[in-house]
Amino acid sequence: MRLFGYEVVRGGGEVLTRATDVEGLSGDVVTLIGCDTPYRLLPCDSGVALRVLDRDGRVLDLAGIVLDVVSVVPSAAGEDLSDVVLDQSRRDEVPVLGHRPPPAAREVWRLWREGVPAERNLWAPLGSEGRRWWNEVALRTPHVHPSAGVHVVDGTYATDEHGLHLALCEALVGPGHSLGEAYSITPVRENWWFLPGIELVWQAAEVAYEAVPDHFLGLLKYLRRNGVAVKLSTAELERRLELCVELGVLVDRWVAGWSRAESLEPHPLLDNWHVWADLPGRREERILAGDANVVAHAEDVRLSFVPTRLTVPTTVPDEVTRVAEKAGLVVHDRQTFLRRGLFDHPKPRPPEGCSVRVTPGEVIEVVASLGGEDVASGLIAVVGEDAVPHRLRTKPGHRGRGLGSLVMNVLVEEAVRAGAQEGLVFANADGLRLCRKLGWYRISDVVIASNGEGEA
Repeated sequence: MRLFGYEVVRGGGEVLTRATDVEGLSGDVVTLIGCDTPYRLLPCDSGVALRVLDRDGRVLDLAGIVLDVVSVVPSAAGEDLSDVVLDQSRRDEVPVLGHRPPPAAREVWRLWREGVPAERNLWAPLGSEGRRWWNEVALRTPHVHPSAGVHVVDGTYATDEHGLHLALCEALVGPGHSLGEAYSITPVRENWWFLPGIELVWQAAEVAYEAVPDHFLGLLKYLRRNGVAVKLSTAELERRLELCVELGVLVDRWVAGWSRAESLEPHPLLDNWHVWADLPGRREERILAGDANVVAHAEDVRLSFVPTRLTVPTTVPDEVTRVAEKAGLVVHDRQTFLRRGLFDHPKPRPPEGCSVRVTPGEVIEVVASLGGEDVASGLIAVVGEDAVPHRLRTKPGHRGRGLGSLVMNVLVEEAVRAGAQEGLVFANADGLRLCRKLGWYRISDVVIASNGEGEA
């Protein structure tokens, strides 16, 4: 029985011809070797694709082609078969069904030709592009759900971001299967694979840490934040991860309160939050859950077509600042991330003649007035046991009289009544002086940069 590894199909799935092999798929001339019905390949301006098949006829990949026939000659693959040369110079003009695969795709197809691989690390000898394409092919296999229990990750070949992703996928769902795209693993299938009771034992973790430290820590931090237990091969990496996770959790909690105070909807991604809003100086807000992957995020922000602000809570602010400036971003005044227990918050005496107005709700507003004039105000958003102060302001001419402390105290009292136990805040220089006077303590610095001169 003759084995055909490729099929040319129309958009509706109609098979026009089958071929034993293909040459030049990444270039402007494609040769279909050993076609059984070449006479059906008439010039066509509608969508056509070349399906790549394994030995059992399962589709591995889909490559778009143009049916501009240059020649048809008898094939050495069989006396009843033909070789067909197709001109692909119009491929950017004619709608096609599928992408143009890179040269590295051919080696991946060869490794998958016998069916879904059952052996681990077959992708290890591939370069970065081949590993990326391996995952593209794996995405076409039936979804496999991870089970609770201990899963061992062989990190020996996690020498780039794609290798890191494939090693994790093989540990959780086995060879030849995938958890999603390498850069968006979390939103793709998290609804079914972040189940309770998964533990990862990551062997040779130092390989990924040395090769792609930011991406590795960002991924592990997200796994920890979503209930996946991760054990690493060295105590130093465990300590580094614990610090990242702790900061990331606090940032998550602050984002929940800040976005509520701003009436915004944050979108969680692998190691950051995206917020779309018409805020002063930016349309997009990107808040990192720690300082992993800053280089990639800074470059993304630089290339963004809309005014975008990058906010990075970090324990190495000078390093993050250098990264942002190297990417061409405008670095704004540094802020400070602070926290405090709320039950023993100081209660300053109000200035003589001062009255306070409270508007309750999930976002509590407090306004202080003197002589009938509103002179200081602030908000505090309550989310569970957390309270996030926001927009504390005192009018010029009334500063230095304790009005900011008064507003903060009333906000805290109201938040405690609403169930809050701890406060989290990002403070500028003025806010930092106020918070320190009231006993708030520092978690980290906050570096803020943008792709324009907009307000920070």
